[in-house]
Amino acid sequence: MGISAAPAAATRALPDNDLLPRGALLRAGAVPGAGRAGRGVPMTMVEGEAGAAARRLRVEWLGRRPYAEVYARMGALLEARLAGQAPDTLLLCEHEPVFTLGRSRSAKDNVLDAGDIPVVEVERGGDVTFHGPGQLVGYPVLQLPPHRQDLRAYLRGLEALCGAVLRRFGVEGGPDPRNTGVWVGGQKIAAIGVAARRWVTWHGFAINVDVDLSPYQRINPCGMGSALVTRLADHVEPCPRVRVVADATAAEARRWWARWSAPPLTTAEACVEDDVQGAVLAGGASTGA
Repeated sequence: MGISAAPAAATRALPDNDLLPRGALLRAGAVPGAGRAGRGVPMTMVEGEAGAAARRLRVEWLGRRPYAEVYARMGALLEARLAGQAPDTLLLCEHEPVFTLGRSRSAKDNVLDAGDIPVVEVERGGDVTFHGPGQLVGYPVLQLPPHRQDLRAYLRGLEALCGAVLRRFGVEGGPDPRNTGVWVGGQKIAAIGVAARRWVTWHGFAINVDVDLSPYQRINPCGMGSALVTRLADHVEPCPRVRVVADATAAEARRWWARWSAPPLTTAEACVEDDVQGAVLAGGASTGA
């Protein structure tokens, strides 16, 4: 998975007959959370740690949903965020089994035998990947602030976020210098693929919790061999439930976004902070003596 800067054209919605029949979905241009459209359960929205200038993040847990339904929700949020009618939002969910193809030219060729698992072409960067039960998927729909309008830096930020989530469960994961995502012992545990329109992001990341890894044998995930995929259940026992990992991700995401989106310090503010830190260090050294 990787990066894709999407054109400014209208969001492409999947056909309505691919959606679950129950209830209405949030339509493009509508305000998220209004009426029955916002069926996700919002987690608490809090002020960021970086102070009043920090950006707030709304987090919604959608549970286990078909890909098409969540895709429509994400697309509607994208339109609403572009129009200034929605806050920065992170959607968290599990999917029914699906293969998604990014914009890489080799993506289709890396589907070896999809079988009965649907294959969906999407706008994100990168190759083919699998989503299914036991995997936590996150879709941040965020307006990148002017000083953070760099998609590669944003992708690195999502890697740091996923790494922080894994550390909560005693697993040390990190980036690979040649590939995107988060890796543990030479295997990928979290995949990341993003897109953006006018610096509003969509698509996102997937953390393997206790997902069945056998579907990965039907593809070359992210253009690599299926043996290079791992999951949290292979490294911790007992493995936490996906909802527990979702709660940890919500907390880490709020913390990360508040810090990452905060405006850079002015020269005067930096000098004040340096003076305060210097005083603290000096006081600590004096006390220790």
